[in-house]
Amino acid sequence: MPLLISVAYLTYAERKIRGAIMESLREMDWVPRDCRKKSKLIAAAIHRAKQRAGQEPSEEEIAAELSISLAEYQKWLTEVQAIELERLESVGSDGQGRDLLNFISDDEQSWPSHIVERSELERILALALDRMPKMERTVLSLYYFEELNLREISEVMGMHLSRIGQVRAQAILRLRSHLERVWLSPPKEKT
Repeated sequence: MPLLISVAYLTYAERKIRGAIMESLREMDWVPRDCRKKSKLIAAAIHRAKQRAGQEPSEEEIAAELSISLAEYQKWLTEVQAIELERLESVGSDGQGRDLLNFISDDEQSWPSHIVERSELERILALALDRMPKMERTVLSLYYFEELNLREISEVMGMHLSRIGQVRAQAILRLRSHLERVWLSPPKEKT
């Protein structure tokens, strides 16, 4: 009987410790849980809508997948853009995110395995960008390659600043969804 009590106590203690750690992490996060949840829901909706249609979904299709109006979806995007979106090279909701863009350290750059992985990742990203709606692709290009800020992009594109932020957030979530599906999914077994 003493062994049974210690196992039960160990299980209880493990749950309490895990719960305390999770609560501590939540307290350190400045972003409300609801905002993080919406970000995950949008990424999942993009993935489902893409699977269903076989192409990159429009904003209307994503909103329909979430069972909300387009205006509500755009409101969600506004809230989500306030989050410091995780860097694209760290994707994966299981805590096992793989460093996708900066995984080659200075002393390992010439390793053939790293060169092949980087080349494949670049190919996957190029395909994802090619399939992305033109407006999202343009905003990402101006933001990351031309290094314009959102205000400058809004002036160049003749759109409201908040709309540019929404488009950028949606584009990043679309890329993240694509990378999670293509890069992090286990390989399919050949039958």
